[in-house]
Amino acid sequence: MKTANAQQSLVLGFECEVPNEIKDLLVDEFVNIHPDWKGRIIVADRLNAAQLAFLRS
Repeated sequence: MKTANAQQSLVLGFECEVPNEIKDLLVDEFVNIHPDWKGRIIVADRLNAAQLAFLRS
């Protein structure tokens, strides 16, 4: 059961290693468009197929 105060996180998942500069740019651009997501974005790189499939489900 979710409570009214529950916050969701956004996970950006990549199969390959992503340079930190690119990760920062992606997060900054997303937050510029959707400021309510600031502080709730997780960036994960070098994920395997099973991990990516889980994130997509």
